[in-house]
Amino acid sequence: MFGVSFGEAVLLVLLAIVVIGPRDLPKMMRSLGQNVNKLRKAAINLRDQSGIDEILRTEGIQREVLELQKLATGRIMELGLDEPMMSPAAARNLNTPPTRRTDDPYQTRRSPS
Repeated sequence: MFGVSFGEAVLLVLLAIVVIGPRDLPKMMRSLGQNVNKLRKAAINLRDQSGIDEILRTEGIQREVLELQKLATGRIMELGLDEPMMSPAAARNLNTPPTRRTDDPYQTRRSPS
């Protein structure tokens, strides 16, 4: 919910009670809810009047918009990527054991005796 944790929400409620007061808080919350509802209706009305949804459908870019929305909301796994995340050569290197270095500079050399 808007990136606000439970502790932050409790802190905001307590701050609102202190600043606004417990008597006026329900009126303020009701007014805030009504204003948010008006803003939502205005956005829907503007979207309907502009015809942006129809333009997106006719242009065929609705799929790209949905992918961007999924990326924005963090649902990357739902994208169904068409190409692999790494090249086949890199995948083969994951299956091979690491090679041992022969020129280790930290290896102590024994003096010939």
